[in-house]
Amino acid sequence: MVKKSVGAMNDLNIKKQDIEIEIKPPENKGGLEILKIHTRGVPLYEDVDLIIIAEKTNRFVGSDLKALVREAALFPIREILPQIEVDKPVPIHVLDTLVNKLYHFK
Repeated sequence: MVKKSVGAMNDLNIKKQDIEIEIKPPENKGGLEILKIHTRGVPLYEDVDLIIIAEKTNRFVGSDLKALVREAALFPIREILPQIEVDKPVPIHVLDTLVNKLYHFK
């Protein structure tokens, strides 16, 4: 729900009116399109099916889906932390394992 105050002139008296605009969350198709946008550039494993995620997150708004993708992207990083030495560069073979899998989205 978005509220906005609008000033209106009425017989030279300025009145402030509140207008409410209801914005409904997207359905599955809209959620899928939003997921496609937020997962651009995110390496996804072959088991990740954005259609399934869109169905399970039905009625999520764009910011919810963005947060979901962002949180999911942190899981692979947490998984490789034990393999990383703080004062050394991260080996390429370790970086190559940074891929989001379906279970990261749960």
